[in-house]
Amino acid sequence: MQTSGIDKVLHFSIYTIFSFLLTRQISQDTSPWRAVAGALLISAAFAAADEWHQRFIPGRFPELADWIADVCGAALGATTYAIVARRRHPSPHS
Repeated sequence: MQTSGIDKVLHFSIYTIFSFLLTRQISQDTSPWRAVAGALLISAAFAAADEWHQRFIPGRFPELADWIADVCGAALGATTYAIVARRRHPSPHS
């Protein structure tokens, strides 16, 4: 049984937070925009693995739409962190 549209909102929201925090962590070792790319790759892979493993849980089913919601949320979270970080610490060349 699949849930209503609130399911997609939850996927989006959770991955927004996850990716924001992941980008924050990664950016300690690299530029914020490289951290965005890394966080997006990690988030997309993690979301795909999460959807895939649902095949093995009774009553759960993988959904491409869930993965898309996850990746869109991750893109928002990662990009938001990079924008906030840039405003707090502008580069000297700006």
